[in-house]
Amino acid sequence: MALIEEQQVSSFGDTGSVQDQVYTFQRKTTLGTETLNLRGIGNPINHNTNLVRSAFRPSDDAAIMQFFIPGNAMLAVELKRTAEILKKVRQIELANFVRKKGEAIEAGVWKHGVVTHPIFGKVFAYEVDGYGSHIIMDDANLPSLLALPVLGFVDVKNQTYQNTRKMVLSREGNPYFLAGTEFKGIGGPHIGITHAWPISLLIEILTTDDDDEILALLGMVLKASPLGLVHESVNVRRVKDYTSMWLPSYNLIAAGLTW
Repeated sequence: MALIEEQQVSSFGDTGSVQDQVYTFQRKTTLGTETLNLRGIGNPINHNTNLVRSAFRPSDDAAIMQFFIPGNAMLAVELKRTAEILKKVRQIELANFVRKKGEAIEAGVWKHGVVTHPIFGKVFAYEVDGYGSHIIMDDANLPSLLALPVLGFVDVKNQTYQNTRKMVLSREGNPYFLAGTEFKGIGGPHIGITHAWPISLLIEILTTDDDDEILALLGMVLKASPLGLVHESVNVRRVKDYTSMWLPSYNLIAAGLTW
């Protein structure tokens, strides 16, 4: 809880004075996704949002705007679940504190993380800064916007989620939805704009009850797994061009899948 509150410290205080960030990260690199600007503190984040800073994404890429919405959504859910456990073991004061923190973060996601897209309407942004700026995209790595129902943050039928799902699964809404002659799915900047990640198709399966859609997605995953293993990412034009022979087990666990 101390770490969470530490990472809720904004760039500027209520009076406008600069506040020190306990965590910084900076190194020499030719890739912008491998370090944080402003001497390691990253782009500014606003105060009084209740959101928690994430310097890096689950993909290990540096965040552009450090309020990472899928991560905050997941944190809100897990804090409220933890509060229920604490309540059952009679840690009432701590349970109330943890629950209120989770509820405040959840409110922050809905207040600052929902934006109006010109095509898809009300959607969840991928990252925000609390000033009104936001990043529209999704990454295959979990937690992701596509996985919000899997994480327990929203019901799959929630309209804002459905709008978001349509957005992140379209080329018009997600710059990292990659489609080629042999494969399509969500990728991310970590591997590049030629490779989509099969795990994104597995999350699609977990967020629909359309049998035709599920069978089509399973077929694509099988096609992209010629060795009988689910690869990390696959070239959308040549499925035999892939990264990692196998999908890391932590990603499968995060997706809630048993193999």
